[in-house]
Amino acid sequence: MTSPPSPPSVIHQQRLDRLAAFLRAGEQVLAAWDAYSDQHADPDCWPYDDETYGRRAARRDADTWTAAVIPPGSPSPFTAPAAGITATTP
Repeated sequence: MTSPPSPPSVIHQQRLDRLAAFLRAGEQVLAAWDAYSDQHADPDCWPYDDETYGRRAARRDADTWTAAVIPPGSPSPFTAPAAGITATTP
């Protein structure tokens, strides 16, 4: 048996809640990236190790994607967090 459709205001609020959760998660991902980048790039923003930096950038992108499509609190389907980076949920 299916449940009756939700009123538009309920759906709207759910979408606003998801958006707010995504924005919080995105801010955390960006803060973690800024900290990593500051430690692993020279003052001109050139990475000390291109390969490792690129892998960490890919991890940043995956974390951002996960925040957009995975409900908060659900496990990520991607690999474990990069060394020294702890996963957080909004």
